Amino acid sequence: MIRRCVRSGGQIANRSCLTPARFSAILMPSHTKGNDTIPSFSEKRIALRRQRGLSQEQLGAELGVSRQTVSKWEGGQSYPDFQRLVLLSDFFELSLDELVRDPAALRRDPPDGL
Repeated sequence: MIRRCVRSGGQIANRSCLTPARFSAILMPSHTKGNDTIPSFSEKRIALRRQRGLSQEQLGAELGVSRQTVSKWEGGQSYPDFQRLVLLSDFFELSLDELVRDPAALRRDPPDGL
């Protein structure tokens, strides 16, 4: 269940509420596996954008959002809606799974019957 975050004096009153940053961390946390660091979703978006040699403004123009929106996505302050996730996956020529999931999770065998 997702609870609303009630701010009290600029602080989040309910620590169990789901903020955009927590949502992003839950979706794809940055963690270390052996000597390799698996990037968070925000880090992955930054790397993909930089690999294409794009500024935040240029990527925003491609997706129909502002530079500030791209900056918030990359900073983990907000999260793209589903429509924008599809546009991002198409733009970077990745499946949604490749865009948002941990690479290790993609290598696992699917459950029996799928």
